[in-house]
Amino acid sequence: MSFAVLLTVAFLLAGCIGGGGKKDQTVAEFIVEMEKAFASLDAEKIADIIYFPIVLPDLPEDSELEQIVGESDKITRDMFVTATKDAFKALRDGGASLELDVRDGYKVVESGNTAVVSEAVFELKGAVKEEIAGQAVLKLIEGLSKVGELDLPDGWEDAVKAAWEVIAAMIKEANGGEWPEEFEDVYDEIEFELKKADKKWKLYANPEA
Repeated sequence: MSFAVLLTVAFLLAGCIGGGGKKDQTVAEFIVEMEKAFASLDAEKIADIIYFPIVLPDLPEDSELEQIVGESDKITRDMFVTATKDAFKALRDGGASLELDVRDGYKVVESGNTAVVSEAVFELKGAVKEEIAGQAVLKLIEGLSKVGELDLPDGWEDAVKAAWEVIAAMIKEANGGEWPEEFEDVYDEIEFELKKADKKWKLYANPEA
């Protein structure tokens, strides 16, 4: 028997013993992956847990979002990463953090390649400096302009900074006059849908598509 035949037999046996390839991801495994993705503050890793394209509802023709996404009314993975990667990098470089903990006890109903997770409790903790949050907003606007191939007008940064100052003032007013550099909150009765792609679950925002 030749070496090539022996090698082929070995691979076939390995496939039988190992269960025949990659197994389907469980919802519990996806939840762990989702928690890690958000904690990474990395656009690529967050994109990995989302089912693309994201189909948007009909948008007004003169809306800014319509200009960005174009006639397709869809957000692709590339569009998402381009729009958000520099904003997330600004957060990481500025020492921001985000921790998502999905508590045990949620319910899962699977049907073929879709699943609905209900009665979930999200515990969210994080930290971000006011200045870093403002920088991330600037980067997000810039990223959105790249997606839509839009030319930002002269002075756009000053306009965004002014708008951010108003938003930051409102946040501080709601928190005793101080910027809440660290935040923590709990959200209950959360329901979301998943769809399977290549044996892995993804957050699915297009149930009517």
